[in-house]
Amino acid sequence: MMDSKELHDILAQNINHLIDDKDSKTPSMRYLSTCIDANESYIQKILSGSSFPSMDKLIAIANHFEVEPWTLLFNHSKRGEEFEDTLMLLASCPHNMIPVIREYIRYLMSKEENE
Repeated sequence: MMDSKELHDILAQNINHLIDDKDSKTPSMRYLSTCIDANESYIQKILSGSSFPSMDKLIAIANHFEVEPWTLLFNHSKRGEEFEDTLMLLASCPHNMIPVIREYIRYLMSKEENE
């Protein structure tokens, strides 16, 4: 089970990564704060651990960077790029495909256990 500090650390790491990305058009924490209609120090407070964004602000941050909100809370270092890519593919699948994909994954896992 994840505690709130661990989740906060993941969020801060992901926001920092997005800000530091060479393709990012976000030059500073202050700029990001104002882009999401927040106080100039809002992002700094999040990254320092003294605040956690509301759901509305989490979505605004995600929209600013053009990413899905859940990716801000995803531990990229723990799961890896392949796992994230697979989740993105699943998210883009038509809803009626999900049960078939789930059962196929279960089938593959049972085959792995039996070997």
